Amino acid sequence: MRRSMRWVYGIFLLPSLVGFSSIQNQEEISIETIAERELSQAECEAKIGTMFWMQNACKSLPVDRYAPLVYLDKSEQFTPSSVDFFLPYMRAEGGFLVTKDRLKCPTCKNLPFLFGQMGGNKPAAPVYAIVTQKTEDIVDLTYWFFYPYNLGKKVCLGVSVGGRCVGCKKEFGDHVGDWEHITVRTVNLQPTQVYLSWHSEGNTFTYGDTKSIDYINGTHPVVYSANGSHGVYPKPGKYQYRKLPNGGELADYTSKGRAWHSWKNLEVILFKPNKVYTGKDAWMNFKGHWGNSKQGCGIYERVSGECQLNAGPNGPVMKGSMTSLDLQ
Repeated sequence: MRRSMRWVYGIFLLPSLVGFSSIQNQEEISIETIAERELSQAECEAKIGTMFWMQNACKSLPVDRYAPLVYLDKSEQFTPSSVDFFLPYMRAEGGFLVTKDRLKCPTCKNLPFLFGQMGGNKPAAPVYAIVTQKTEDIVDLTYWFFYPYNLGKKVCLGVSVGGRCVGCKKEFGDHVGDWEHITVRTVNLQPTQVYLSWHSEGNTFTYGDTKSIDYINGTHPVVYSANGSHGVYPKPGKYQYRKLPNGGELADYTSKGRAWHSWKNLEVILFKPNKVYTGKDAWMNFKGHWGNSKQGCGIYERVSGECQLNAGPNGPVMKGSMTSLDLQ
């Protein structure tokens, strides 16, 4: 008996070839699906951002679909930048990237590049989306935001009574270079959780739970970058993250300032341990501190655990979030 065939997207399909007992139950297979199956791992990895090699097959993973909308604070002075904007002002010295021109004091901001590249109506900086496979079925999409400078807090060097400082206030916790991130965890390439980082802490939310986080276009988490320190939070408002022994507090403040649509300027990178990165991703090879070493410590470090100018942070490749199964 003659076997039935159908013409779909320029390909003849036989029922026996697609595993269905009858042509009535057969679903159409697009040429794109067939092409995905035929891609090698190397070819698939070259398409990172839209495709991902998983369970011995090349599958769809549109990284831009889950990229966040970030609201900078209305009062933000220290705006984001690209790595390419930042690096010409820095030099490598003993495991640190140090400003080529000297900071006049530990809390001085005398170098214009520290204010970033998004002041006024200047174009948005890129967001670095790093894709990491954690298990056979878990893939994390970590969206990294870079800022040339982190503004610290003013701490009471005395006693805080009823919100007032009996003594004097000094600024501490500034640092050159600032990396912040959110992570969207996928299981079998479907989003399940969102992690927001602030300082050395953070919180995990169920993806799609609009009581905790708003979403735009149904897929993009809406988050808020804290004024100066850039910790990432789910709503506008005040967030206390540390209580001090003298009765004072450290708190972040967020508001709905400039909108940063990260999916419009994504640089997607496939992370692999011990990988040597080339081309535009070569900055990922740096394993030191993205900023000057600490200065102006003394009593500030004893009171708060921090200096007036803290050491610059490590970059994404040195963060535990890149290798740990725990969201962080």
